[in-house]
Amino acid sequence: YDVVVEQGGLFSPDTGATAHRTTVNDGGEVHIEGGHAYGVTINEGGFVVIDQEGYAEDVSVGAGGAFHLFDVASALNTTISDGGYAVATQNAKLENTTVQNGGVEYVWGGGSAYGTTVEAGGSQVVTKGGDENIVTSTGGSAYGTILNGGVQIVESLGVASDTAVSAGGTVYVSAGGVASGAVILGEGDNHGM
Repeated sequence: YDVVVEQGGLFSPDTGATAHRTTVNDGGEVHIEGGHAYGVTINEGGFVVIDQEGYAEDVSVGAGGAFHLFDVASALNTTISDGGYAVATQNAKLENTTVQNGGVEYVWGGGSAYGTTVEAGGSQVVTKGGDENIVTSTGGSAYGTILNGGVQIVESLGVASDTAVSAGGTVYVSAGGVASGAVILGEGDNHGM
């Protein structure tokens, strides 16, 4: 079914339920607990949370949209555009994500990202991370990231493995971060590796 969540609205299906073709507009919120969501569009000011082993597929995060995954949740085929961001933490996983110009993928404590492609102007941040509501003692992990002109930032306790850096791509590794197995293609660059 089609669901559109407008300002002030909250869509929270029953635990374990499945949602199809969900659009979240400015001020709207979706919370999927242990369920499945297919075809999610997060527009400016929209907010989506997947947790308790929930699963999302084909997610589009637009400018100003926010997508959070916690507690063993996972997402496949996410696109993050200018001004949007996605976060994976607490054993959550992002797989086959594309980060476009101005978008950011955060991989925080205990979270992981597999096969992310970061285009020019996009960023992937792998770190202990978190905010006042998320306290972690471990870092995030990124595997097989492809930098097509984008940036990968590996900070304290973050681990990045097998990153492919093409022309215009850059890897920054700060104190406490680890990057291993990176392959530099064309005119890619790395700092601190």
